Amino acid sequence: GSHMDVTRCICGFTHDDGYMICCDKCSVWQHIDCMGIDRQHIPDTYLCERCQPRNLDKERAVLLQRRKR
Repeated sequence: GSHMDVTRCICGFTHDDGYMICCDKCSVWQHIDCMGIDRQHIPDTYLCERCQPRNLDKERAVLLQRRKR
């Protein structure tokens, strides 16, 4: 699209790890793995942790992405 795609994930990294999901409400991109989503069962509608507050393991997400870089 022509608008700026913003990556704002709980891990703090903004790289595209190949498995990204977009919030249907505010359009930020996040890493599927960080958000605890099964790659085989990606939801049709997705809300980020700001649009749909919930507990997430941020430390786990940081470790996941550090390992990938």
